Amino acid sequence: MGSLLDKFDEWAEVEDEDFWKFIWKSYGPLIQISCMFPSYRRSMLPITLLTFAVHLLLLVPHFLLLVITIYQTIVDWDLELCSLAIHFSLMIFYAIFTLFYVQYIRYAYSSQAKAMSTDIGNYISGRIYEDKWCVRAKEENWQETLRLLIGPAFLMLGSGAVLILPYTLKTIKGLDNPYGAGMVNANLPIPAWYPFPTHEGAVHWIAVLYQLVAALSVGVIMMQVLLLFLSNAQRLRFELSVVGYSMTSILKRSMKLHLRANPGLNRDEVDMWDPKFQSVVESCLRDSLLHHQTILELLSLFTTQTDTLVLLGYSVGTASIGMSLFNILRALNTQSYESIMLFTIMIMGETLVMYILSYIGESITSQTSDLRNQLYYSPWNNFDLRNRKIFLNFHTAITEPIVITAGGLIPISLDTFSSIMNTAYSCFNLLNTQPEI
Repeated sequence: MGSLLDKFDEWAEVEDEDFWKFIWKSYGPLIQISCMFPSYRRSMLPITLLTFAVHLLLLVPHFLLLVITIYQTIVDWDLELCSLAIHFSLMIFYAIFTLFYVQYIRYAYSSQAKAMSTDIGNYISGRIYEDKWCVRAKEENWQETLRLLIGPAFLMLGSGAVLILPYTLKTIKGLDNPYGAGMVNANLPIPAWYPFPTHEGAVHWIAVLYQLVAALSVGVIMMQVLLLFLSNAQRLRFELSVVGYSMTSILKRSMKLHLRANPGLNRDEVDMWDPKFQSVVESCLRDSLLHHQTILELLSLFTTQTDTLVLLGYSVGTASIGMSLFNILRALNTQSYESIMLFTIMIMGETLVMYILSYIGESITSQTSDLRNQLYYSPWNNFDLRNRKIFLNFHTAITEPIVITAGGLIPISLDTFSSIMNTAYSCFNLLNTQPEI
């Protein structure tokens, strides 16, 4: 117990007031409720442990029940109920894994959040973030973030629709026998096996409520993961654009700094090739290099965050979409419109999640390519030989764009998203060629 408390204290070391002001301003109370980045300060520890326990009490029993449901439906060869159980069990497994994994790599989140709570780039010419260009770029970055947040919001609504709409239709229509293969109760939001009757009375409504609250837990966790990835990626993109701006405006800022150091000097009297002026240019150039180096360190932390979770998300999404396409085909043959609606919403949700994940990686890669172009069009022809050598080393270092990967192998990009869609459709075609299924 003592070693566990020591670990909590270690995690809480970075949690000063400024740090938590930044966290709450960026993510709100959802960051604590979802346990994606809870506070481990002694004053907040009981709330954190209670929230964590509530998530586990909601998710673990449902995961075990769905594993039994999968076995029961396989024995009786009910593919529709089996694929539903597999789909929901994969989502719950992903949520449980995420709960533990983000604690395991907490250092990556805390280090990045700590760095992002203040200015990442420090320039001798003054606070560059106050320049009009940076202010405008920050506003555009925030507007794009808000547009992308529609995705997680739609995901939450879609998750609710997946559970509530088909269940409502079945309740209105009525089922002669709510129990299907292996005594799996199909008249629940999540068809599942229970060791006791759940088709009527108070037990039925308790089971329904328990499933809906568990689904809310999954939705909150998954949405917060997307928010963390998206907000961190957007901040890194903004910082990369600031580095590009610092290079294109380097002469302007160097002139401002040089005139400040020489009050009696007029702008028209400054000689660009004066060693003193070039020394100022070198200082500004080194600030840009240090800024870029800090961003690379943060990108390494970001890769740690996305590496395993995105790989698992890609795998779960591909399997789920393939199974859902197959079940839509079966539902069309049997004219089961509730199933068509259910699996269509599932496909839309999985596709949306993987698109957002792919867009996050693609946007960072594109921004690093833009930085290379900005460097090329910067006024390097006004640098002396020493500064040109520094600039050339910088430009050479960013010749290849940065690619965020999942599992260290799969690029997180829109090309990968396209390949996943093709793979899911290929799985559907493979299943569709089996006439005995």
